[in-house]
Amino acid sequence: MTRQSLQQSMPRWIEIEHWSPQRKAQAVAAFLGLILAELEASASEPFPWEAHHLAYALEALVAGRFYAALTFSETALASPDERTPNSAILGATTVRREHLRAALNLVQARIEKA
Repeated sequence: MTRQSLQQSMPRWIEIEHWSPQRKAQAVAAFLGLILAELEASASEPFPWEAHHLAYALEALVAGRFYAALTFSETALASPDERTPNSAILGATTVRREHLRAALNLVQARIEKA
């Protein structure tokens, strides 16, 4: 799946803004799952830009900030030439795809219990 197809599969806020919080959380978590599945399929680690924004998306999801979670997810999918010039300040990352997957699994378990 390409970045563009992932972006096209992203839930649109206008479509989900009136959903229940649990349904929004499930939709956002499912989208994050697609992104992580793509990373896992490619057997590559996320670039620092991607890792940081995916971690921010997970944090926003936990906090119930669904629009922010979608925005961070979309930002993570930006191609290298679309990233801000100061993205180099992120430096090396210690956030690996298995960390992101473990965090998403915990969030999804929490959503299902609600």
